[in-house]
Amino acid sequence: MSKQSDHVECYAYNPSTGGGEAAVVTSTPVDLTNVTNVVFDFALEGSSHIQSDGIFIASTDQMGGGGTYNARTYRGSLTTRTTISLSVSSLSGSYYLRAHASNNSGVATWKCVRLYRILLDNKEIWNASVGGSYS
Repeated sequence: MSKQSDHVECYAYNPSTGGGEAAVVTSTPVDLTNVTNVVFDFALEGSSHIQSDGIFIASTDQMGGGGTYNARTYRGSLTTRTTISLSVSSLSGSYYLRAHASNNSGVATWKCVRLYRILLDNKEIWNASVGGSYS
C-alpha cells in the first residue's frame, strides 16, 4: 500500500502463487445507521480483467479478508476513476469500510485499487487528498 497526493494505492500480487490480497481500511468504525449507500471513488488497474477484483466492504471486522463482510460489492473489469455504490440500508450501527485489491488466480497477474474518497449518501467522509482524514 502506498499514499499518493490524491489517493491511496493497494496492490494484490504474489509472484509465487499469482494470488494475493491487500486492503485500505478505515481506522475507526463508521456509523451506518440511516445510511443507504457507501460510495467509493476509485480506479481499478491491473494486468488482467479476469480472476481478480476490486472488492468494497462494510464489516464489523476491521482486518477481515474479501470474504469477511456484512455488505459487499465488487468490480472485476479494469476502469479509470469512477464510483461504486455499496448498499448498506439493511445495516445499523458502526462498521469498518474496506477497499480490497484481490487476485484469485494461480497465474502472475496483479490488481491495484486506487482509492480517492469515501462518501455516505454523497456526503464525503474520507478524502485521500486531505491527508486521508475523516470528516
